[in-house]
Amino acid sequence: MQDPMTNSDRIGITLQESFRLLPADFRKQFTHLDQPYVLSKPRKGIRILKMAIYPKVASGFWRWRQCSYEIGIGSCGSNADLGAIGFYCFSKQENCGDGHFTNDVWKIVERVRGLRATEFRSSHAVSICLHRFYSSGRFGDFPCQLAGYDLAWLIEHSYPLFQQMLSGPVRETSVRRQNHDD
Repeated sequence: MQDPMTNSDRIGITLQESFRLLPADFRKQFTHLDQPYVLSKPRKGIRILKMAIYPKVASGFWRWRQCSYEIGIGSCGSNADLGAIGFYCFSKQENCGDGHFTNDVWKIVERVRGLRATEFRSSHAVSICLHRFYSSGRFGDFPCQLAGYDLAWLIEHSYPLFQQMLSGPVRETSVRRQNHDD
């Protein structure tokens, strides 16, 4: 008998679980897309149903498709992973800070990963990622409650650090002001 639950249902359950577990002051600061969207790259064998969770007020590097927390379920080429939750940031894109935040975001990602290094992975290739994968070999089906817990944990441990970084002192720009004494 086929499972009547769709990946869209699974994403909805995971989203509800993570929002339920977040403290009220965090829940009030976040929003999400109305519907999941499909990331499809047929030549690479990628077809993932994704949901973006992001702050209601976009500042600094936050943008819903380029820098957000996400839930994703689907196929990713030859990878046996069934799904993942995580933080994904294309920090070098113009609308995400044009590289200005890259080093600080990476430091925070590595700091948070260190808290649960056996479960979470990070990468810094095309984008900065901190994610946990749920393989079909280990879980059989996407573990909505566990993924919801992990996503809430990730938000609670990373978002305050990102906000602190964004509200910190103004950095000196790479363009130096010249002093013209005539």
